[in-house]
Amino acid sequence: MEPVLIYTDAAHVDAGAIQSFEMDLAFGADEQNFEIAFPAPTLSGGELLYIDGTEYGGIVDEITHSTETDDVIYIGRTWHGMLAGKIVKPPSNADYYVLSGDANTCIASLLSKVGLTDVLTARSTSAGISVNYQFDRFCNAYDGLLKMLSSANAVLRIERHNGITELWAEPRVTITDEADSDLMDFALTDSIRVPNHLVCAGEGELQERVVVDLYADAAGNISQTQTFTGVDEIAVFYNYNNADQAKLIEDGTKELRDYQQGGGADLQVNSKGDWRVGDLIQVRDNNSGLVITSTINKKIVKVKNGVLSVDYEIGNASAKSYGGGAQAETALVTPIANGGTGATTAAGALENLGIMTR
Repeated sequence: MEPVLIYTDAAHVDAGAIQSFEMDLAFGADEQNFEIAFPAPTLSGGELLYIDGTEYGGIVDEITHSTETDDVIYIGRTWHGMLAGKIVKPPSNADYYVLSGDANTCIASLLSKVGLTDVLTARSTSAGISVNYQFDRFCNAYDGLLKMLSSANAVLRIERHNGITELWAEPRVTITDEADSDLMDFALTDSIRVPNHLVCAGEGELQERVVVDLYADAAGNISQTQTFTGVDEIAVFYNYNNADQAKLIEDGTKELRDYQQGGGADLQVNSKGDWRVGDLIQVRDNNSGLVITSTINKKIVKVKNGVLSVDYEIGNASAKSYGGGAQAETALVTPIANGGTGATTAAGALENLGIMTR
């Protein structure tokens, strides 16, 4: 079935439906906007555009008239972009904004705080998920909401139906047996070496500035003891100019740990719209045997010639292994005749060449 685009008037009341349109919409890690093109009717800005029963939609902020085609291009913020355009300020009598209680009730409190209840509505029933979360100072509401839910192992759901854009929380799930190289095409990256030295600079000036060096070992453990040196050392500077030493170590450890989650994937999946930003997914390359488990960071939704497709960007790997399918890398070595290693495995070849293995 071809997707149908609903448009509203400036008061956000449904006004009609469009069957012939093109759409490029994204939300998640780093962009929360859309471009939608159609020849008629002509909108004036402030209307909502959405596909009913999905989380694909938002508000028109900009209009471009193309002389090349008869289409008018409408650019705007998705529901997620509306949240991203709001800053969460701490209360006047507190250092941080804190929410605790049922996740759906907390979503409602946040929407009220940032003034979006006229467009976005929190589900009134209980999510059955408890949160107790301290927001980063002056974060945007979308990032803060995702982090709040992630702290409770939950994800954000958004769906517009019956003229209401509803938000609610659901438990995070791990998707298995769906992202397989026999079923779809994707690019899978295994990061062999990632930043392993974080130079952290905190409060103070010049020679008096607090500086802490944090290091990661081969297993991703963080400490102040260096493991990698020379060409294997990859250093990154971390600037937190008002942090004391304790805070610098605490937040620097989190920062360096994030760098250790190497690897990721870019999935191209047609007509697969039921995966959520924040869910975990196992991606398997049957040719190499590489399996990466990572978080869905972004969805890119397109409509062209009446066909809706969804691409998923997958973040850094939280776990990876080689198993099943072909053996990884050079697990098997073909002996070379007349002077070869005389071994049939990589370990045996190294041993015969006099190279110690661990």
